[in-house]
Amino acid sequence: MGNNFYRSYGFTMITAEQPDFSNCLQERQRIWGLLASKPYAASANYINRMSDYCRGCAYDPKARTGDKACPFNVFYWDFLDRHREKLPSQGRMSFILRHLDKMSAVERTVIHQQADTWHQQQESL
Repeated sequence: MGNNFYRSYGFTMITAEQPDFSNCLQERQRIWGLLASKPYAASANYINRMSDYCRGCAYDPKARTGDKACPFNVFYWDFLDRHREKLPSQGRMSFILRHLDKMSAVERTVIHQQADTWHQQQESL
């Protein structure tokens, strides 16, 4: 399709091989004349499986709470729990929300407290 396809949408993009094209196309949306990408959130466990970013990190990508819990996990689960009522309409969320439902109220409370603490620390920088 070449650069003419991309220029017709008002942007230029460098892509890899042809199999990646469909991924790039799916990841973009055209909304009200603006180009936007899909919002994406992931837990540290997913990031660890799909990349090598966690290699050598002091945090545990499998821990959801505690001193060694990865901030990606804390903020991921905190966000999902805080916005729980808005998410069931999203089809792909049902599997993830079932994991959230299996967490105890105590664990969810600890996650919220840890996320709040980290947010406050960020604001004081």
